[in-house]
Amino acid sequence: MTVVLLHDLGAEEAGEPWRAAAPDDWVVPDLPGHGSTPAPRHGAYDPMSPVTIARWALDGRGLVVGVAQNAHGALILAAGRGCEAVAVVDGLWHPWEEPADAIEAMYAGLRGILGDPGATAPAPASGLDPRTKHGYGVHMSPAFAQRFWSAIDCPVLAIETPASTTPPAEREERLSWFGGDTTLVVLSDVDPAAAVSAVREWSGHPGG
Repeated sequence: MTVVLLHDLGAEEAGEPWRAAAPDDWVVPDLPGHGSTPAPRHGAYDPMSPVTIARWALDGRGLVVGVAQNAHGALILAAGRGCEAVAVVDGLWHPWEEPADAIEAMYAGLRGILGDPGATAPAPASGLDPRTKHGYGVHMSPAFAQRFWSAIDCPVLAIETPASTTPPAEREERLSWFGGDTTLVVLSDVDPAAAVSAVREWSGHPGG
C-alpha cells in the first residue's frame, strides 16, 4: 500500500522528523515553502497544494496521513475518494468558534501577515517561508464538519497527542460524524515515531 504523509504547515524541520520515523517506502515530501521545496510562485498557501501532491502520488489508492493543519487537506482528499484510508494526527479541529469570533480571527490573521516583514517580503529560495507561520486561515463550524466528514466513508484513524487543540471530551462525538469505520489512538507524547507506529499497526503496513 502506498502511504503519503503530509507534515504540518509551518513545520521548522519540514518532513525530516517524519521521514526519519517512517518506513523507506512511505512518501514524505517537504511541502512547498518548507525545506528544499520552493515556495509557491504566487506566494499564497491553502490546503489544496498538499492535496494535489498526495493525489498525484496515490492515484486514488493507498493511505494518506495528514498532520495538524494538513489533516484538513488529507480529509478533503478522502472525501473526494482520492485514497483508500486516511489517518489524521491532531486533526479533529479546534474548539468551535461563534461566527463573530471566526470573523475576528480571519481579520486578525490578515493583520498578522501585514505586520510581519518576513511574510510580505519575497519568499526565500529554500528553507521555511515565513508566510507558513500564519496558517491557512480556514474556519469551520460543527454543522459544516458534520456534512464534510460524513462524506468520508473510508476507514479513518485519528491520532491525538498533547499538542492537539481538540477538546478531549469531544473526540468521540466528532469521530461519530465520519461516514465509515473510525479508530481513535491517544498518545502521551508529541512524537513522530509513536504516530508512525500507530499508523503502521492500524493499517497492517509493516513497511521498511
